[in-house]
Amino acid sequence: MRGVFILIDRMTSPANSAAWKTLAALAIRGRTSAKSFSALPLRSACGITVDFRRQAVDADVLAGLTAFAGEIELEARARTLVMGELINPTESRPVLHTLLRRNAADPGAGEVAAAIHRQLVRIEAF
Repeated sequence: MRGVFILIDRMTSPANSAAWKTLAALAIRGRTSAKSFSALPLRSACGITVDFRRQAVDADVLAGLTAFAGEIELEARARTLVMGELINPTESRPVLHTLLRRNAADPGAGEVAAAIHRQLVRIEAF
């Protein structure tokens, strides 16, 4: 768990984020609101569908979450994770478990994914 805390320390602190403060205010508003369920429809992206209909999420909350993701550069951080790059400096090694699910033939897979794929082929042959 120590590495997680170091990684968070290097991230934008949520408490200092304008989007986080907006989300905190929206959370307080949501607790005092009589509206219990969201009017938002199902949302789909990248093969994942999220059903907001039974959640206390409205367009303002969704906008706040999107803004927060932008402030902490979530998309770039996720890409770093999926590409097997170093994200946890305490371990001094890249995250490789995501490469197990990657097709070695993908253009951006890289040599590490190809090496993993070769080992998986050896294991299957065994």
